[in-house]
Amino acid sequence: GQYRGFQFRNLSLRADYDRGRLTEGVLDFDGDGGHVLAEGSADFQDPERIPFFVRPKFTSLELETLALAFGLGRPPATGALILTGELRGQTGASDSLLKSLDGRLDATMGPGRVSRVGKIGAPLAKLLSFASVRGLLSGTLLTDLTGKGLAYRSIAAQARFESGVMDLGALRFESDAMNIDARGRIDMLRQQMDVMAELRSFGTVDKILGFLPIVGKPLEAMTSIPLLVQGPLED
Repeated sequence: GQYRGFQFRNLSLRADYDRGRLTEGVLDFDGDGGHVLAEGSADFQDPERIPFFVRPKFTSLELETLALAFGLGRPPATGALILTGELRGQTGASDSLLKSLDGRLDATMGPGRVSRVGKIGAPLAKLLSFASVRGLLSGTLLTDLTGKGLAYRSIAAQARFESGVMDLGALRFESDAMNIDARGRIDMLRQQMDVMAELRSFGTVDKILGFLPIVGKPLEAMTSIPLLVQGPLED
């Protein structure tokens, strides 16, 4: 079948209800070269605030196609997504939903492009902007990120959610231009970040793209650049 341009097959849906509660639900289908399996439960007795639990397992699905199919709009990144984890929360206003989230998600994406910074790309943009201001890189990378998009090979992240805060246990961004390893916390309610990162830039590619470190020594002599970024996500 097809839904909002998303081609799917082998769709299976099971739902067990008991007095307004979805005690067990399973959604399983193939599509867009990948596979979706989602298990969970929900309590629909109060439509304004619906407690839910979900255990997703997405394999090799194009993020852009999946987001559009679920009505989430065009995401700030493209690439094949692998997502696993467990997450519980309660529907409602945006702040209430974010505050209620509890659980973990492990995600891997790529290859693709990161662009249209938005909420997802904001931490990466913040890191690149900070590096540019400190004179570690020119603004070319940030211009690419907010314009045509920054090509990458893979993005891997392990995140834990609790009381409106996302703890990044590990975030790794790999591209032909540079690698970034980061850990830290993002307060989703206050839109604040506190992230420690190591940026490794590749000299030959940097020269081609036109952004060079200007810290006074050859790039080849540098193993990594430590960065501590704190403050609002969107500044």
